[in-house]
Amino acid sequence: MPFHSSIIIGSVRFQFYSALVIRIEYSPSGCFRDIPTAVVANRELGGAEVTVEEHCSEVIIDTGRLVVHYQPGTMGLSRDNLWVEWMDSSTRREWRPGDVDTLNLGGTLRSLDGFGAEKLYKVDPGVISRSKYFVLDDSTTPGHDTDGDSLWPQFEEGYVDIYFAVYDDFTQGLQAYAGLTGRVPMIPRRALGLWFSRYYPYSNYEFREIVRKFEKLKVPLDVLVMDVDWHLWGWEGFDWDTDLIPDPSDLLVWLHERGLLVGANVHPGGVPDQDSHSAKMRDALGWDSNTPVKLDLTDPDQAHAYMDVAHQPVMEQGIDFWWVDGDSAHMQGLDSQHATNHVYFTFTKQHSDARPMILSRFGGLGSHRYPIGFSGDTKSDWAALAYQVEFTSTAGNALMPYWSHDIGGFCGNRIDSQLYVRWVQFGALSPILRLHSDHGYRAPWDYGPEVYAAFKKAYDLRLSLIPYIYSLCRESHSDSMPLVRPMYYHWPEDEECYQRGSQFMLGPWLLACPVTYPASGGRAHVEVYLPDGIWFDYWTGHRIDGGRSILYPCPLDRTPLFVRAGAVIPTQNPMSKASACCPDPLVIHAYPGADGGFTIYEDDGETQDWERGEFTLCPVTMVREGDGVKVSVGPAEGQFIGWKRERNVIVQMHGAGESATQEKVIDLRDGAEFLFTETEVPPSSDIAEDFEVSLAMIQGTAQLPALLQLSAVHGIKNMQLSVDLPEGWSVNPHHISSSGLSMYTLQIPRHQPPGIYNISAQACISQDDILIQDSTNMEWAYASITQFNILGTFSNNCNSGMEIPYPPEADCGRSASYNGRVWKPINDTAVIGDVLPVRYIDLTRHFGPICDVVAYAMTWIHSEWPRDVSFDIGADDGIIAWLNGAVILSAPEPGPAAPGQFRASVHLRAGWNQVMLKIGQLFGDWGFYFEIRTPDGNPAEGLRISPTGTCEI
Repeated sequence: MPFHSSIIIGSVRFQFYSALVIRIEYSPSGCFRDIPTAVVANRELGGAEVTVEEHCSEVIIDTGRLVVHYQPGTMGLSRDNLWVEWMDSSTRREWRPGDVDTLNLGGTLRSLDGFGAEKLYKVDPGVISRSKYFVLDDSTTPGHDTDGDSLWPQFEEGYVDIYFAVYDDFTQGLQAYAGLTGRVPMIPRRALGLWFSRYYPYSNYEFREIVRKFEKLKVPLDVLVMDVDWHLWGWEGFDWDTDLIPDPSDLLVWLHERGLLVGANVHPGGVPDQDSHSAKMRDALGWDSNTPVKLDLTDPDQAHAYMDVAHQPVMEQGIDFWWVDGDSAHMQGLDSQHATNHVYFTFTKQHSDARPMILSRFGGLGSHRYPIGFSGDTKSDWAALAYQVEFTSTAGNALMPYWSHDIGGFCGNRIDSQLYVRWVQFGALSPILRLHSDHGYRAPWDYGPEVYAAFKKAYDLRLSLIPYIYSLCRESHSDSMPLVRPMYYHWPEDEECYQRGSQFMLGPWLLACPVTYPASGGRAHVEVYLPDGIWFDYWTGHRIDGGRSILYPCPLDRTPLFVRAGAVIPTQNPMSKASACCPDPLVIHAYPGADGGFTIYEDDGETQDWERGEFTLCPVTMVREGDGVKVSVGPAEGQFIGWKRERNVIVQMHGAGESATQEKVIDLRDGAEFLFTETEVPPSSDIAEDFEVSLAMIQGTAQLPALLQLSAVHGIKNMQLSVDLPEGWSVNPHHISSSGLSMYTLQIPRHQPPGIYNISAQACISQDDILIQDSTNMEWAYASITQFNILGTFSNNCNSGMEIPYPPEADCGRSASYNGRVWKPINDTAVIGDVLPVRYIDLTRHFGPICDVVAYAMTWIHSEWPRDVSFDIGADDGIIAWLNGAVILSAPEPGPAAPGQFRASVHLRAGWNQVMLKIGQLFGDWGFYFEIRTPDGNPAEGLRISPTGTCEI
């Protein structure tokens, strides 16, 4: 078969990257593109051995793996003149333009802004599919002149540029995609440590105090990010706020002396007139003094001036990287965020030998070249946490290995303590562990000693695993494998692995199943599926046979984590910082029962020297040898400045009883062997030693009901379970698993007064004529008010409606109607949420899709005696509140809706009190939260709620 890289047939060009990856390009004028695009960075064709045959009006191109059928002489590319055939195992498959791959396993999204129980979306398609092919349509993407770093829009009418690839396994599919769009770069090693940021105007003194507090608690920070308040002039300024930070350089030197990477928030788009950099920008661009500095970063002159004039001086003061919180690049066919990310990442790379990194939202295909992804402003609820678990692993299907979430969620001041711990535990096993919120409390000292102890355990786990995780970063670069990945990457034939989105693999050896719901006493029972093989409980070392589901008990300080037999996992002392590039001692945990191996990657962790080949690769293998097991460490290959080749290496063999440990000082260049003669793999053990019952509440969403989970562990059959519910609540059987876990659809009344509600459960068994029983209970502290009458809508063009006093404000809503609008009870389907427990009033569900409006909500609150309470209120696009006719809150500007977003301390008189709200809406979904709490934050009990009270409406 002749070797080809390109074949042109009329107006169509076929190019071959390999026998499995082809580019099909149609140009009506015959002018084909050879420069890279903003998405497809690689134009180096590998070629393939290809045969070309003509049959009647059809040309058949056969690469040995793909057969392309094309009918020349026709216009464009369509399912009638183009199709591709191939064999997947023994199955013939076919693709034609316009086909939708129903077996695609999903990819990722631009961001999770506003995500929570009331708003959860499906991810966009990725490149991984059970059909084992992907199509990348690059037809409208601008070309990218890499020499001048400029973009050229695609203007030819009817132009088509598609890439078709098939693969034998998922890893090969990701590698084919990376071959087109570029590899994932290495990130700084210390980025794997603990991050802290907060949307809050911190002063110089407060930044230092935060760092000192973390150090005092023995959880030192590795990365500190300054949110928007570091500068003046709103969202887009670059002048430091010297009232908060009088000497920025001095603060940044102090932070660097403590080993921190420091980032700063920026909203790309322009420079305010008040900012000292605006005049310099005009001078650099040759603009007159009256021209506003509003930028399009697709213009190389504007991009260079923006970075040189506004950013470089701040970086010279000590800012290490940018949190790119927005985008400003405008060109047809171009993702603005993608192009903005490119400008920031490449500028950082070119102007320092430090390893570049940005924090930004996803900009579509090819965004993996500009890590790290910032997932956006989520709600702080259990549904958002549960969603992020699956979202993070599925993102690997689009080659996005580095997602950074707001641990604890963006919205909400002080969140539930169980939610905080479980989010941190997920973060500790995620690519990035970053605490962040909107003025909320996310530091470990904010939640008491029990929560801090659980935080510290998760943090220590994270730090100990840094050598393993950093080596996975190298695997992501070299082999295009994400750090966090779905289980089906390793067990593609196991159908159960496709159904367990709540579980993921961290690299090839660790399986995690984060807890994503509250449980009685903080002790959750988690149903975990372990694929076939031998597994070890990471925390206890107990062996568990796979190929089945187990019910795993998790106290508050534990997250389900399991190790595959054959694993060799490099770790370090958890007292070491993430930036320690050559941990000494190097501790290797070995798990017998199968042969295995892992390659430890090391470099200096900070510079771009790794791209120049300055790094080391140290293989570690474990093989059965006679009656024993041999662990071989090294020999290592490569070197870099600062590499410590002679180190104390500890190999810990996990097995029956106490783990066997060997320790010796070795030269990694020479390598060494560790032989263990007593390595009998222990028998499979029970997951729990004691009989224990647990209750858990699984967050409902706008589409799904809440679930009550009742479980008891010890693997005993014929168990009797019962549950006692508050008045008006009910349950219906939903799912009963073979592992001893029962799920019930939970019906909680949509409208009920604030209070503390108790749920209790009991379980008992009779074994050898002995009655064994256990019971538990959990409290549901409910503060939401959902009984409202709603009036609307009124115009809110450009948010002007929040300033216009519409008729209801004249008499505080007491009239029955206004210009044909009447007060109506809130639609029950608009009341969302159960488990947090916070309820959201979704006005999109009440009114239907609508934009640029305001509406009013009214209710009456009866108190038996005069008392002080707080109204915790949240709304998407502004809110004003009245109590008994007097304004108690005026926040007309848009902001992320969250419980407690606004807090108004008020005095309720004895008897009925009238509350009226004015809620704004600009675009998209809208709604509000309303809670009543005591001054110390508990639900205000003993109240009656009525949407009419004693007054006629």
